[in-house]
Amino acid sequence: MAERYLPLSLTVFRVDRPTPVDVWSDQGLLLLAHGHRVASPEQLRRLVAHRPMVKQSDYLVLQAQGLAGALLRPGVSVTAGALTAPPARAAARARGDWAEPALAWPRLHTRLAACWHDPLPKAPAPPFAERLLELAGHLADLADEHPDDSLFMLLQMLADPTLGYSATHAWLVALICHLTAAEAGVSAAERQSLCAAALTMNVGMSRLHDALARQKSALSPVQRAEILAHPQAGAQCLAEWGVADSLWLQLVREHHESPDGQGYPGGLTRLGTAQRLLHLADLYVARISPRANRSGLSPLTAVRNLYLEHPDDHLLPELLARHLGLYPPGSYVRLRSGETAVVVRRGRRANEPVVLAIVNAQGWPIAVPATRDTRQPAHAVHASVLAEEVRVRLDPVKILQRT
Repeated sequence: MAERYLPLSLTVFRVDRPTPVDVWSDQGLLLLAHGHRVASPEQLRRLVAHRPMVKQSDYLVLQAQGLAGALLRPGVSVTAGALTAPPARAAARARGDWAEPALAWPRLHTRLAACWHDPLPKAPAPPFAERLLELAGHLADLADEHPDDSLFMLLQMLADPTLGYSATHAWLVALICHLTAAEAGVSAAERQSLCAAALTMNVGMSRLHDALARQKSALSPVQRAEILAHPQAGAQCLAEWGVADSLWLQLVREHHESPDGQGYPGGLTRLGTAQRLLHLADLYVARISPRANRSGLSPLTAVRNLYLEHPDDHLLPELLARHLGLYPPGSYVRLRSGETAVVVRRGRRANEPVVLAIVNAQGWPIAVPATRDTRQPAHAVHASVLAEEVRVRLDPVKILQRT
């Protein structure tokens, strides 16, 4: 029987610490022998890039000895020699419309905004924290079952000026955190708090957040003061609404802190992985978001800037690039053929997404969007295209049905 490989948790790896098992790539190449040490941060980044795995037979031996611990990536378990899917997937399928991204994400957008604006409804409505965590559970189901479709929907919604910006921003940041947290080394115990913080980090200024997306004039002094105060104000609101999770509240207070000490409100420099991931995801989404007074950056430019701005910590920007792609689903690209295409799937390589051509080289809409293979030179991605430059309106349901 062919040997099987299981994905290792990245918490296994630390610089100058011996590895507890032989570490393999997903192609069956030995990356690091048992007992050898990761010599440097650069070696650690290269190791992570190869998707480190453990042989199933080695894992089962350690498991029998009670030494397996938290070797495997969260959500992966082994029973009777077979991988079992996380129970969230079965739960998602059982919820009908909630399992269909094109239907679920607009509903979740509305429910999140309602949760913020009516945090203390009368009984028998559940408490705020319970309602918020239920929404976070839907996100986890959709992200695990339909990651590309979820990215597609939220990037498309981000470009829709008729939707409340703050809720779309929150959902996309939370999705990015969910997709990358395990590989970033955020513990399973911290991940729910991280997702909840992403969904609520701007409750201290949610209405202003929506207004600023439509505002063409410069910030007023009052608006600037509200922005600077919103991390503390948001955490205070959440505490008053019954949130008792200390990490959730801490991440909301600190989501604008930066390792260089230039963040606010405290100018902190010693920050945990969950906070740094939340901060980078927040920056990324803010920068790709179009506003009334400026265009958004392309996802490629946004992730490249994060990489350049964090010369001492490339791991998290690299994770964003790998998990989202340089051209994530829902964004637009121009092909070497001259056609404009919408990205519908991440490819095997970050620069080779799966796309549907929607505008021909002469600038005319294509009646039936056509699949193009970006691995072929004639259809390779030539450049990003900003959403506001695309004049064709897409029906997300039909687009996702074609993929």
